[in-house]
Amino acid sequence: MTPNHHFAEFLASILEIVGTFFLAVEAIKLSNLHAIRDRFFQSIINRLSPRIFVRVGESSDVVAKRKDQATFRFILFLTGLAFTLLLLIAVVLAGSPHALLVGITSQLPASAWAAAGSILAFGILAFGLSCVLGIVLYSIVLLPFRLSFTTLKFIEDNTANGVIGILGFLLYLVGAIAHICLK
Repeated sequence: MTPNHHFAEFLASILEIVGTFFLAVEAIKLSNLHAIRDRFFQSIINRLSPRIFVRVGESSDVVAKRKDQATFRFILFLTGLAFTLLLLIAVVLAGSPHALLVGITSQLPASAWAAAGSILAFGILAFGLSCVLGIVLYSIVLLPFRLSFTTLKFIEDNTANGVIGILGFLLYLVGAIAHICLK
C-alpha cells in the first residue's frame, strides 16, 4: 500500500467519524450540547482571555482606558514569556549560558559604539520577535477552543431543522463509499 492509499483511508475514516458524530447530535438533547459549549469551551476561552472588572456607574471612557491597559499588560506578559522561551532555546542550542554569552561577545565589533549599536539592534529584533511569537503562541493555544465553540454553535443552530442529521448521513455515506472503493 502506498502512502497516498493510507492517507485516503485516513480521510475516509475521518468522514465516517464526523458523519457519525453529526448523526449522534440529532439524538443528543440540545440542552446538553448547549451546556458543553457554554460551560466548558466558553469558560476556557473566558479564562484565557484578558478581562477587566467594571464597577457600576463607571463612565465608558474609564472602562475603555482600563481595557486598553489590561490588553497592553497581557501583550507585555506574552512578550516576556516568548522572550524567555527564545532565551531558553538559545541557551539549549549553545550548550550553556556561558557558551551563549561567549558566542555573542565574539561576534561584536571592536569599536564600543559599533558594539553598542549591534546590541541595541539585536535587542530590538529580539523584542519584536518576542511580541509576534507571544501573540502567535497565544492564538495557537486558543484556536482549538474557539473552533470547537464555533462548531458547536453551528451544530446547535442547525440541529432543529434537521440539516445536521442529513449532513451527517451524507458524510458517513461518502466515507463508506470511499472505503469500499479503496479496498
